[in-house]
Amino acid sequence: MPLTSVVDYLNSSLQQLHPQARLRDLSQLSFDHGRLSAQIAGFQLQPYQVPVATLVEPPERIIGRSGQFRLTGVNGRHARPESIYVHAWDSHDVVFLDRFLRTMHALFHISQEHSPEELLVLPVHLRHVSALSERHGQVFEGLLSQLGLSPRQVVLRLQGRALQDDPHVQQAAQSFITCGYRLAAVLNSGPHNDPATIRWPVLRNSGISWISPDQALLQHWQEQDGFDLWRDAAKVHGIGLWLTGIDSAATPPRSALAAEDILEGDRFLVAANGQRLDPGHSDRDMPGNAARSLSTYR
Repeated sequence: MPLTSVVDYLNSSLQQLHPQARLRDLSQLSFDHGRLSAQIAGFQLQPYQVPVATLVEPPERIIGRSGQFRLTGVNGRHARPESIYVHAWDSHDVVFLDRFLRTMHALFHISQEHSPEELLVLPVHLRHVSALSERHGQVFEGLLSQLGLSPRQVVLRLQGRALQDDPHVQQAAQSFITCGYRLAAVLNSGPHNDPATIRWPVLRNSGISWISPDQALLQHWQEQDGFDLWRDAAKVHGIGLWLTGIDSAATPPRSALAAEDILEGDRFLVAANGQRLDPGHSDRDMPGNAARSLSTYR
């Protein structure tokens, strides 16, 4: 099935799922001249992916892709992707926007025709989690199935501090796990994120598979030689490390890494380029499994 038809179908589905969202009338997925993009309230979004790898034999094995996007304002200037959420005025807009963005990333992922074993890594906005009382992940599961994907192919990122402190976020995490998603908890730098102060049993019981430090915390680990300390503390509770922003061979040095760590960053672009199409571009039809799945929903 041509991607143009898939895009039209998903635009219609997102509209129908969110009748009360103001942003639904200001947002659209587009596929033009072989390139997937999106528009939200006058902003232009261009999806791309960052490779995710492990240091196993062969030395760098690509196991997934993290969905990202570039945001361009009405003045043509680039903006921080997070700033798009200022246009979400209420809970209806937040839920629509978060699902819209994850649908865009999922569509881009299948358009690149990666191996079915590769994971798709996506964030879940904390305002989205707060806006829903229950059934977290179920609507997006339906959207994924229309693209021939399943929750088991998706890793969702949640805010680690909120997950430790808020029972509602913990309930949401358990709902995601029930659907089949895998979860990573993002940790921010600060005095509350010392291995001794992390509520490891809460993370484990919420279904967290990995902790993922932000760039400031990652830099702190590197300066304090703290990788082994955090890795050992997490491993006791069956949790691994997922390190982002790995952009060069020196950040962090290979000696600080372990074979079981999950690594994400442009450092692995050379390895990943042999396994993907040109970023942002595809002139192919939708892969067969996705086209067949979509046809069952008509």
